[in-house]
Amino acid sequence: MNSRLKKLKKQTMARIKRRRPKQKRNYFTHEAEDAILLFNKTDNADERSRLYSKYIHYPFFKLTQNIIHTFKFYHTEVEDLEHLQHEIEVFLLGKLHLYHHSKSIDDRLHRIIVRKYQYGNYEDYLKDYKDELINNIEVDPGPQLTQDEFIFMLERKAAFAEKYGIFKKGTFLEFTNNSDKITQEQINTFIEDYKDVLDEECFGKLKKLTPPKAYSYFGTITKRWLINYCNGNYGKKIKKDTIEDLAQDISHSYGLDEVITPNDRLANFLDEYVEYITDNIYDLFPKSNDAKVADAVLDLFRKREDIDIFSKKALYLHIRELGDFKTPKITKVSNKLSDIFKEKYTFYLENGYVDFETC
Repeated sequence: MNSRLKKLKKQTMARIKRRRPKQKRNYFTHEAEDAILLFNKTDNADERSRLYSKYIHYPFFKLTQNIIHTFKFYHTEVEDLEHLQHEIEVFLLGKLHLYHHSKSIDDRLHRIIVRKYQYGNYEDYLKDYKDELINNIEVDPGPQLTQDEFIFMLERKAAFAEKYGIFKKGTFLEFTNNSDKITQEQINTFIEDYKDVLDEECFGKLKKLTPPKAYSYFGTITKRWLINYCNGNYGKKIKKDTIEDLAQDISHSYGLDEVITPNDRLANFLDEYVEYITDNIYDLFPKSNDAKVADAVLDLFRKREDIDIFSKKALYLHIRELGDFKTPKITKVSNKLSDIFKEKYTFYLENGYVDFETC
């Protein structure tokens, strides 16, 4: 019995040690974000130079470094990756003036509402309707509209848009007095006027809006720049190298035969994610039926290497067969699992270690 207890204690301590969070290294701080906003406000060259060298340069350096190595953007024309980082930093410096809270939210508001109430033609509507019918098994798209009904719907949308001015850009800019830094309270106050105007789905998307973050903004445009840059270089490379050479080169994210290695970040994270949810399944899903659904979904992750069909409908049917679960219940539990996954995987990519303590 003593040996059994010792073994159990040893396993527990090893598990605790493995999950002990590393020291956080947050390089893109609020200080850096405020410095970017101050940089955009001043025209003084000396002050800009001071702000950039003291607060902005290092976050940009680490951001570009992490993105290059995380996503394996190694198709470069330079031997030293720091030269590539310098080139990206120059590009980001040229984009600093575009980082503006009110403009960003105004654009996002406009995109969400216009996408919902945009004009279109009947052919596009038929295509979207068929896609919805085939791919979305959770929501009934309703009866198909005739062309006359579709035209009538467009006329109603036009009247709606004219009445509420939802296609007009700059409304949020006026509301915030063109402020370069805004709060969540300002967003919530502004969208409250749309509550009884928009449908529930569209208003739900507006409620998810949060003040922009410099890390996210500059990280996105860095990735886009690197994708275009590496695609161009890869195009040059395939004109010179043989297929055999390219197939053996797995040092980038564009290999012909992608090889999953022990260092694969997503695979490593998934193992930790599945283990955490499994160990804490009744804390996250107190209801027994919800926990069973979550375990059925996790079973797909456990067997992911053996699954060769990724149709959403087929996966739903597979989960339903495991326990005769209802589709709305699967959707509800899957959404919660998805929220945990997105939040923690983003943290993992940004910091280099897994932290489930704040779930």
